[in-house]
Amino acid sequence: MDCEEGKTYHSLVSCPVCEMDVTTIDNDSKVLSNGEYTASIFNLTSKWNSQDAATIELKSLKGDVLVMMYTSCKAACPRLVADMRNIHAKVQKDNVKYVMVSIDPENGTPARLKTFAKENLMDNESWVFLQGTLDDVREFSLVLSVKYK
Repeated sequence: MDCEEGKTYHSLVSCPVCEMDVTTIDNDSKVLSNGEYTASIFNLTSKWNSQDAATIELKSLKGDVLVMMYTSCKAACPRLVADMRNIHAKVQKDNVKYVMVSIDPENGTPARLKTFAKENLMDNESWVFLQGTLDDVREFSLVLSVKYK
């Protein structure tokens, strides 16, 4: 199976880059007629709140850059924020949105997300911050095979 940077694994292992378990996808049962995987986050029907209190469906963000994060994190999240700002600066395309999905829906409220965006100089049209319900966040992370606490 293929993994990061074209590496190929012939047995089920953990990815040496992200340490996530690498599993085989049965392409016949998971591909829609349009070629998309059924497990795509863009096929989820949940509705999310933005930092501006707008309701957004993930399918409207197809083609944009998405990252999961905590607004209260002091360890890895500041690095993710810096990386996202660097990606934004290098890509410089008006039609690409940079989407930060709160993993903590209780504390990542639209008001907190708006404040976080301002504090991190990410408060313009290029940036979208999302809050979902606890179930929405769990479903989102399961589709991406992301484990979090």
